[in-house]
Amino acid sequence: MRRRSSKRHRIPHKTPEQVTKRIISLRWRLGLRPAKTVGRLELTASTVHAVLTRCEVNRLSHTGSLTGERLMRCEHPYPGSLVHFDVTKFGRIPDDSGWRFIDKQHGGRTREATARRAGKRCACYGPNVATGYVHTVVDDNSRFAYTEI
Repeated sequence: MRRRSSKRHRIPHKTPEQVTKRIISLRWRLGLRPAKTVGRLELTASTVHAVLTRCEVNRLSHTGSLTGERLMRCEHPYPGSLVHFDVTKFGRIPDDSGWRFIDKQHGGRTREATARRAGKRCACYGPNVATGYVHTVVDDNSRFAYTEI
């Protein structure tokens, strides 16, 4: 009553190893699309596509443009070993969308309220909506992201 794998033990109609190597070498050396490979090797398109998908080289974006080899994703070994920190500057939008969508009198009041809430004043002590800074930190290992305005 042991568990057994349901995977087939042999596949008699599987693409031969030499043909698979030729398909992969054409893909890496010349960067050929499956349709061009079909013309050179006289195989069906479904066979070529199945081989490329099985070997994980079916998309050229997964291979390097100069070498043609499969790209490997670099990742640091433990959390905190590499942290990416980014600061982005945005203009603050006043509450109620500003005076362009409502009249100037009401827009001035909302600008004043936003400046009071943000604690910002310009040099002449008028209301200054100013800018907001978004700080983002991303950990390379865990892909954990933290964002704060």
